[in-house]
Amino acid sequence: MNALDYKLRYRNKWSIAAVREKVVYEWLKYYCSQLGLKCIPSGIGTLSDRYNPYTFNGTPEQKYDFIIVDERGEILCYVDVTGYGGREPCFLSYKVMYALERGIANRVVLIHVNDSTGAIRWVTAQHLADLMRKGKTSVMKLYKDEKNYICTTCTNLSYLNSLPHFLAFLKKR
Repeated sequence: MNALDYKLRYRNKWSIAAVREKVVYEWLKYYCSQLGLKCIPSGIGTLSDRYNPYTFNGTPEQKYDFIIVDERGEILCYVDVTGYGGREPCFLSYKVMYALERGIANRVVLIHVNDSTGAIRWVTAQHLADLMRKGKTSVMKLYKDEKNYICTTCTNLSYLNSLPHFLAFLKKR
């Protein structure tokens, strides 16, 4: 199944995905501005609940939903928003693998929004890869023949779940 087939299959989920992205975007805009940073929507279809026939063509800016830039416009990190109502945070494996292949895993922030509880958790692609090496993740197909997701427990992400830790992460960039 190609990318356009997936887009058509899951078009009924776009509205909740757009809500997740909008919530995270407003949160990031506010807190980034406190640090003199900017959060910019950059991914293909980010913040939209409409069908978009375009697919990712190779740049991290298009692969992930947002970029966070400093006052010079330099990219500090890439942010991707995902979520569902399950108990464990899960992230698309190809987004993690892409970050590892490109050598940007420590700059890719994956944000999981639980649709049932509203909990927001974040992890870097590098930390998730480290959890994989330690055997603290599982690989699952959450939707029929969808691509693999990397799932972990909230406990494994606990030190990354707080706003102060996220702001400290941004300050270190």
